[in-house]
Amino acid sequence: MSRGRRALIALLVVLPLLVAWAGWQQTRAPQFADSRLVLVDGRKLVGRDMLDGPLLVNFWATTCPVCIAEMPDLAELHRAYQPNRFKVLAIAMPYDPPDQVVDFTRRNQLPFPVSLDLDSQLSLSFGMGRVTPVSILLDRHGNERWRHTGRLPVAEARARIENLLEES
Repeated sequence: MSRGRRALIALLVVLPLLVAWAGWQQTRAPQFADSRLVLVDGRKLVGRDMLDGPLLVNFWATTCPVCIAEMPDLAELHRAYQPNRFKVLAIAMPYDPPDQVVDFTRRNQLPFPVSLDLDSQLSLSFGMGRVTPVSILLDRHGNERWRHTGRLPVAEARARIENLLEES
C-alpha cells in the first residue's frame, strides 16, 4: 500500500473521532459544577448544588429590555417545573451594577436564584460576550443541551425541558 493511501485511510479513521470529540467538548458546560455562585440574597452556592435536575442558566442585565421582558417567562417555567427538580438560575452580567441587580430582583420578587458574576468567571467559562439575554439549558450532569440567544422561545424551552425531565 502506498504512503499516500495509508495517510488517506488514517485521515478517514481519525477525522470522525476528532469531530466527535470536539462536539462533545462544546456541549460540556465548562466547570459549572465547581463554579462558586454568589446570590443576591447573600447565599453562596457551588454549581453542583443546582444540578439535581435540568437547569436553565440565563445570562441577563438590568439594562437589557429583552432580558427584563422575559423574566416573567423564566418565573413561569420555574414555577411549572420546579416540582420535577427543574431550576432556573439567572446570572447578572459582570458589567451590571450589583445594586441595580439586587434592587430589580427584590422589586420583582423573582422566585429563582439570581447570581452576581462579579469576577466574570461564570460568563467567561460559558464563552459569553456582552450580548444578552442568553439562555443555556444544562442536564443534571452539567452537559449543555441547548443554547438560545435573544428572547426565550417559551414553547421550545418547555419541550426541551420536558425531554430532559423524561431522561432523568
